[in-house]
Amino acid sequence: MMSGGKLLKNGEAWPSQISVFFRWRDALCCFHSSMCLSTVSKHFNKPRFPHRPIAAILIALILASGAWAQDTNTYHTNRVFQKIVFTIPGIPTAFEVCDMAGKLTSVVGPTNVVTNSYYATEYQSIYIGSDSATQTWTALVVGYPSNSIVHTNHFYDNAGWIKGIQMDYGKWGGYIWYLKNTMIFKTSPTNIWVSTNGVTNAISRVLVGTIGDFAPMTDQSDTGPGIAEGLTNWPTPGGPSNDVRYKADFAAYYELANLPLVYIQPFLTNVCINFGNVTFTLGGATRVTNGVTWSIIPDGVTNGATLTGYPSNAVINVGSVATTYVVRATANENTNIHGSAILNVVKAGLPFQYKIGTNAWADMSDPLYVCSNSTVCFKATKIPTIAGWPSGKPVWGGVVSGSGKQTNSYTFNSISTSTSDYKIVTAECGNTVTGDVVVLNVELKVRHPQNPGPTGSPAKYTNDTPNVGCADNLFSTWLNEQFQVKVNIEPSELASSLPTGFITWSSVGFSISDNTTNYTFTWSTTGIKEVTVNFPLCGITKKIRVDIPDVGNYSETYALLNLVSAEAVAPIIAYGIEATDYCNTNYPVGPQRDAIRHAMWNALSVSSWLVSAAEIDAVTTGHEHDNRDNDHQQAFNSTMDLKNNDVGQTVNHSTSWGNPDRPAIRTDLDGKYSAGVMWIWVGGGAQENSEGILVKSDGIKIYPIN
Repeated sequence: MMSGGKLLKNGEAWPSQISVFFRWRDALCCFHSSMCLSTVSKHFNKPRFPHRPIAAILIALILASGAWAQDTNTYHTNRVFQKIVFTIPGIPTAFEVCDMAGKLTSVVGPTNVVTNSYYATEYQSIYIGSDSATQTWTALVVGYPSNSIVHTNHFYDNAGWIKGIQMDYGKWGGYIWYLKNTMIFKTSPTNIWVSTNGVTNAISRVLVGTIGDFAPMTDQSDTGPGIAEGLTNWPTPGGPSNDVRYKADFAAYYELANLPLVYIQPFLTNVCINFGNVTFTLGGATRVTNGVTWSIIPDGVTNGATLTGYPSNAVINVGSVATTYVVRATANENTNIHGSAILNVVKAGLPFQYKIGTNAWADMSDPLYVCSNSTVCFKATKIPTIAGWPSGKPVWGGVVSGSGKQTNSYTFNSISTSTSDYKIVTAECGNTVTGDVVVLNVELKVRHPQNPGPTGSPAKYTNDTPNVGCADNLFSTWLNEQFQVKVNIEPSELASSLPTGFITWSSVGFSISDNTTNYTFTWSTTGIKEVTVNFPLCGITKKIRVDIPDVGNYSETYALLNLVSAEAVAPIIAYGIEATDYCNTNYPVGPQRDAIRHAMWNALSVSSWLVSAAEIDAVTTGHEHDNRDNDHQQAFNSTMDLKNNDVGQTVNHSTSWGNPDRPAIRTDLDGKYSAGVMWIWVGGGAQENSEGILVKSDGIKIYPIN
C-alpha cells in the first residue's frame, strides 16, 4: 500500500529524491540547516526545537510557505466564565453577594485545581515520493503515532496541529505535526466553600474552565487537544498548509449545592460597653428547613455578653467587657453549615496619644507638660484596638469638644498656676478616660555674672535678659568672660521637682547634667557658639547663639603704621572722619547711625584707588581691638561693628578718577540697611540703653528660633 513513496522517521538519512520535494516553494530553493532553525524559532516560541532529525526540519520549511493560524482555539469547550457585575452603590454586603449569585448561577470563583503533574507530547510525520495524494495522507495518518517525543513538566498554550499535501515534479509529499498537553490534577481540596464573610455552602460540581465538569475532590487526567478532526478532514491536495492552535483554561469554579445556607445581619457591629441589647437576625438569603441554633464565642465571660436565641433572631446584652465576639447561627439539619457575624464591644482606653507639630505620635504621660501657646493633637485609643469606633464615638470633653472623630486638637494659652492645676482632656465610649495637662511658660534668660569682666568692660547682661520673652537670638561675650544661661519655668514649683529628663542640654565642649536650670559658660576661642536646651516632654527645643568677636592682636595705630601703605594712611583717617560727620548729620542717635557709619568708612576706603580691602580691614579690626583693651567696651559692640565693616567692604563704587562715588555708596548702603544685611541692636536709641541683643537691620532675628 505504501509502494512508490517513503515515510521518513527521526534519525533516517535523506533520500536523493528529497531535492525534488524542496522545490515546493520558491523559499525552499536555498535550503540549509541554519535557515531551518530560524524558521522554527520564528513560528514556534514554545516549544523551541533544537537542531533535530530531518522530519522536524522539513516541517519548518513547509510551514514557512503557509500562514500560521490567526486565532487560538480552546479545548475541550469554548465556554467563558464572567463575574457578576453589581450595580449596587458602594461595597456590596455579603447578603447582596449571596442573593445575586443565587439568582444567577450559584457559581463562585475563580480558584485553582490542585496540579499533580503535567507534560506535553509532540508527534511528527513526513511522507514523500508518493504517486497519489490519498496514498500520501493514509501513510501520514498511520505513521505519525510512532514518531513522538515527550516534554516533561511542560504545558503549552499553542498546542494543535499543522498538516499539508503538495505535488511537485509529478510526485506527492505531505506532513503532519501534532502537539498535545496532559494534565493530572485534583478538582478541589475540599467539598465545602466558605465566603470571606463566613458563609458556608457545599460544592456540588467543579467547573474546570474549558476542560469540563467534575465532582469535587476527585483525581482527573486530561489530554488535549485531540487530533481526530485533523485526521478526518485531510488538507486540500496542492493547497496551502492547514494549521490549528489550541489552549486550555484550567481555572476552577464551584457550583454550590442547593443545601442549607445561613446568613446573619448585620455582619459587623461596633457598640460601647454597657450599651444594652443588640439584635441579630437571619438574613433573606438564609435557606434552612429545621431552623438554627444560636451561639456566641467566647461564651461565659464574666460581666460579658449574654445571648438569648429565637427562631429568626438573637438578642445579645453586650455587658461591660470590651472584646470581640463571634455571633453564630448553625443549621440544625447540617451542623457543618453556619453563618457568622462580628460584635465588637468597645471602650475608651489609656493612654491617649499626642503629637505637637510634625512630631511622631507618642503615648501621653500623666501629666503631660506642654508650653503655653502650643497646639497639641490628641488621639483617643480604644479597646479592642482592631475594632472600629461606634457611631458618634468617642465623645470629647474637658478643654476639648466634639464627637465621632478619633483625633482632636487644642491650643493651650492659659498657664497652669501650679503643678496640680490640670487642664483636663476626656474621651467617652461607654466609659470615660481622662488625661491631665500642665501648661508651662518656659523661657531662657542670659546674664553676665562677672562685673566687670576679664577685659575690664562692665557687664552688659546684668539682669536676666531679655526682660520680656525668651532669649532665642544672638548675644555676645568676650573670650573667657562668664556667660550664664538660665531656664525659667512657670509654675515655679515645678523647678524643684522636675520629671526625669525634663531638661537636656547640648553645647560643643560642655557636658551638662539633665534638669540643670542654669549653667555658666566661658569660651577660650572666638566665633559663634550654640547652646541647645531641649524639653522632650513638651516636644520643644530652644537655642541661643553667642558670638565671641575676633578683634585680632593689633591696635588701630599699629595697623596704620605697620600694615598699611604710606599713601593709604591719610585717606583711611579722612574717610573715617567723613563717615562720622555724615552719619551724625543725616541719622538720629540710634542703631542706624552706628551701622551706616562703620559700613561707610569701609566703603569709602575700598572705593579709593589708594586703599585696599586688606588695609582697611586691618585698621577697622584694630579699632575694635582698642575698644576692648583701651576703652573697655562691651563685646556686643564689636560683634555688630565687625559685621557692618564686612558689609561696607562689599560696597565699591568709584569715579573715573579712582575716587569714591559718594552718591552711589550712600544709596547702596541705605538699600542694604533696609534689606537687613547689616546687624544692629534691638530697641533703638543709644546703645548703652539697649539690652545688647542683636538682630538684622530690618528687625528680623539673625537666627530664627528652631
